[in-house]
Amino acid sequence: MAVVSTLTTAGLLGLHARNFDDTARFAGDTWEYQSLAVNLVKGRGYPRFGELVPFPEYAFNADARLAPHYPRFVEAGQHGGEWNFYRTPGYPMFLAGIYALTGVHPLAAKLAQSLLLFLVAGSLIWVGRELWGEVGARSGALAGPVYAGIYGYQAGAILTEPLIAFSLVLIAAAFLNWRRRPGLPSAALLGGTFALSLTVKASNAFIPPFICLLMLGRGSPSGLLRRAVQPLASAAAMAVCLAPYALFASVRAERPVVLSTQGPTSLLDNNNEFSLEKRAWGPEWRDDPRAFYNRADIASLSPLAKVAAFYSSRPRGLLRAAGYKLEAGFRHAVFLKWVLSVLGADALVFLLLGLEVVRNRISSGLAIGTLLVGTSAVVLALSAFQMIGVVPLAGAAAALVWARGGGQLFELLRGLHAVLLGNFTLIFIVFDGTPRFFSVAQPFFALLAFRFAYETVFDPRVWAERAAAPRGG
Repeated sequence: MAVVSTLTTAGLLGLHARNFDDTARFAGDTWEYQSLAVNLVKGRGYPRFGELVPFPEYAFNADARLAPHYPRFVEAGQHGGEWNFYRTPGYPMFLAGIYALTGVHPLAAKLAQSLLLFLVAGSLIWVGRELWGEVGARSGALAGPVYAGIYGYQAGAILTEPLIAFSLVLIAAAFLNWRRRPGLPSAALLGGTFALSLTVKASNAFIPPFICLLMLGRGSPSGLLRRAVQPLASAAAMAVCLAPYALFASVRAERPVVLSTQGPTSLLDNNNEFSLEKRAWGPEWRDDPRAFYNRADIASLSPLAKVAAFYSSRPRGLLRAAGYKLEAGFRHAVFLKWVLSVLGADALVFLLLGLEVVRNRISSGLAIGTLLVGTSAVVLALSAFQMIGVVPLAGAAAALVWARGGGQLFELLRGLHAVLLGNFTLIFIVFDGTPRFFSVAQPFFALLAFRFAYETVFDPRVWAERAAAPRGG
């Protein structure tokens, strides 16, 4: 099964790769990543942004000079280029390493990213086995090709997603290694993977503290201080790995910089009166002297204090913002929606079987399985077509599971999956609900979805046990 899964994954990624070209889009985040990487390879230093070498050497798309921001790129290249600490360093360094070997060929970077996605998809067999034994391995063998088929296109853009997904696999491997062999060396290794992931994208910022809490929770309550040593070792290793770049960036930027300068800007742009009105990114406040953040009594506050003051004056705005950010961020989270749909349908079927009128009509395992599959398929379809948002879907599933007993929800959504879900939930609420962010966690939720589907839906023995089990009224 593993061989078939691997070959299918490679084939699907190959189909995506047929559409790749040898250019980088002069748009979005790409023009910055490409500029930073090329300028480094061409010996112009890091992080230097702007046109510092002849424009064709950047390998942007053919009509890039027609873009409205092209003059900004030319201007930034004057006087040796701009120091740009808005982007974290991991991905530009990754690109620069590839370009140093192959020349500036975005196609080479895209093929390298396909290889990363191949490794991510292939790792699901091992991760599944570590989490749930042979059932988990089989679930990973099913999840890998499906993930590659749906998300393989991401390798075709000069963007961070493939590298972030790979860094999350490294974190998962280091955490599972620590879980098998707890100790200071494995804890320090885990901290190193935290640092590596954060240099790629700060959208993983809450993963380290959540995993450290998991580490702290393992063992006897009486050994709390002893258990705290290993999470602290992970945190210390992460800090040591990040310190050199933080020092370099802070000196060059002439202000404190840990990973990038993007955080405060993103925080303010996504939590203001314009973003609330549009239910989206709202940078208009920067140029409006009447904006809340430009008031004389607010302008001198720190970004965090500004946001706290803003929502203090609009208490309902916080709930409203959290709602639309979560809906937007999880809009394309197909595997998470799958898990929620099956969880809710499973709990609903069990609750229905407790009713005498239903119990008398449904007695066979096959009928129970059919009802479960049909119910979850309908809910998933409604969710996929945006007829049910992820927030009400999650609320309904949680309520049904809680009515059934609640244990199953905590059994499934724990450990790595709880960490990932918690991280991106907080990122969406605090910053913005960008669907791209959560796409990097999709391989893990594909694994969870197939594990749950395999054991709950596709195993006839489970259906038979449900049909035979005594049910209360």
